[in-house]
Amino acid sequence: MNWSQLEAPLLTKSEFRSHGAFGALLRSSVAPIVCGFALGAGYGNIGGVMSSDNFKNYYNHPSDPVVELLGAVLQAGCIVGSILAGFLSDRLGRRNGAFNAALLLLLGTLIAGMPLYTDVKSLAPIFVGRAFIGVANGFLSCTIPTYVCEVASATHRGAVNSTFQFFIVLGILISYLLNWALVPSVEIGWKLSLAWQAVPAFGLVIALSFLPESPRWLILFGNDPVAAATALHQFRCKEDDVQEEIRGIVAESQSVQRQATTSTWREVCSEDHRRNVLVAMMIGMMQNGNGIDIMTVYAPSIFSDLSGDESEERKLWNTVLVGITFVLLTPVAVMYVDRFGRKFLLLIGTAGMILSMLTLSVCGHLMKGSYSHGMAHAVLGNVSVAALLAVCAFFSFSWGPVAWIVPSELLPSHLRARVVSFTTVLNWMTDYTVISTWLSLSSAVGEAGGFMVYSIVNVIIFMFVLAFLKETKGTNLEQA
Repeated sequence: MNWSQLEAPLLTKSEFRSHGAFGALLRSSVAPIVCGFALGAGYGNIGGVMSSDNFKNYYNHPSDPVVELLGAVLQAGCIVGSILAGFLSDRLGRRNGAFNAALLLLLGTLIAGMPLYTDVKSLAPIFVGRAFIGVANGFLSCTIPTYVCEVASATHRGAVNSTFQFFIVLGILISYLLNWALVPSVEIGWKLSLAWQAVPAFGLVIALSFLPESPRWLILFGNDPVAAATALHQFRCKEDDVQEEIRGIVAESQSVQRQATTSTWREVCSEDHRRNVLVAMMIGMMQNGNGIDIMTVYAPSIFSDLSGDESEERKLWNTVLVGITFVLLTPVAVMYVDRFGRKFLLLIGTAGMILSMLTLSVCGHLMKGSYSHGMAHAVLGNVSVAALLAVCAFFSFSWGPVAWIVPSELLPSHLRARVVSFTTVLNWMTDYTVISTWLSLSSAVGEAGGFMVYSIVNVIIFMFVLAFLKETKGTNLEQA
């Protein structure tokens, strides 16, 4: 490629697609909005399906190990998808890789939804479909934050990436609501819950077909600044200096090519990048290591313990309360992540989770002890419910969205996809570990003791963020 052409305008005025500031911002937000909603739809539906009496009767009451495996197969697929994203995202491109993953997601939803339109009596289609959905989700959860990081302007990057988490939790909430409305009262409600994710998956395929490739990928791996400028113009308003931004990306690309004597993985471990790589990986692990999915996965049983209400409809409604909390509080990050910064929100959110989990622990201890009945027990139960929702609230505006933003901002373009992929693998592995050990932990030390353990875990997380995370708000990605 002859880089001297950068001295002249890369696009003529007739080729320049002018956008207003809002139009450019909206176009940058399409991928995280549609993708987040599609992913959330799959996260939120399976719990209500597996708890359905109609589901259990249809499959002759599958054993607990089978049900546990059905619940975990998506997370296992996510680990595989995250690994694949590490090299396929660089080889195929951010947008092209995401498009192929969206096709796999659509295929998985159609397979998982087979009980709705066939008479199959085997769980195999649900297992296979959920596995495909998991692989697609893992790939997309790596690729979409990276894509957004590379196309959004520095001043709005945090807010745009935060919409990814917001629409994940919105998709979860819609699934919770559908479960609550359909599963207890409609015989095929659980089948509809499994199948409906095909709708947002199809929407994702359509949306990605109209979006351009990442301009940074086009330069770093495609050596095509003209195509990069064409793509970047679609995400910038007319006041932005696209030519200057392209020059900065090219300068980074040339620097990478001059230093290409070492392998990428060796450079990941080099002294120049080691600290940021380790911090990025820890942030990915801490997003789920703080115990948030105890609240989402086990919310029905925890709420039931607190309230004493065992009805199926009430359990599903309690998950709706969790979903509403996520949806109401996640926009706080969208509004303030670029104003107050990533580190500040993480510290505030972690501090709130510590206090809320301590409250759950203390209330749980008192409810099992001196206040095991009567008015005091009821009051403590209500306080515990509020504390559980507070854990979800503090997570919603901090770790939920911000942990998707920070790893991409800590890393240079040529390392970003690979390290973010590995970070996401650790994220899903941590999530699986937390979910799969909670019942054993709570059996050993009680729910109150389990919440105390995670309070201590969050104290450690708070100290790590305070000591090691640098603020990345407004940073130039070429300076990472």
